[in-house]
Amino acid sequence: MPHIPAYKNLTFPTLRAARLVKNCLNPFTCSYPRIKFDYGHDTSYVHEVSVLEMDGQFDRLDELIYVESHLSNISTKFYGEVTQQMLKHSDFPGSNNVTGLFQTMIGLKIRDQYE
Repeated sequence: MPHIPAYKNLTFPTLRAARLVKNCLNPFTCSYPRIKFDYGHDTSYVHEVSVLEMDGQFDRLDELIYVESHLSNISTKFYGEVTQQMLKHSDFPGSNNVTGLFQTMIGLKIRDQYE
């Protein structure tokens, strides 16, 4: 991912496992058939980009801690902060799927830029 000099350490979070596919109840409680995460590299408008995908939704947000343990460079102040924020705002639209997860991670990145 290209470095943007105007911002400190501005890189998107990465998934340490190239592919993280879990069937329901192993270890997640989720709606059938599964939750799938995929991470890789692609090209967008002639630029190399990192792509983080999620398909499915969490039935129990506290289980997001498992996913958080596989993410790096997410600008958290402590282990479990992403999960804590998702639980705190569980009534927000998209809180149990990728929308809420990405909004939370982007919010942490923005906070990191201003501190």
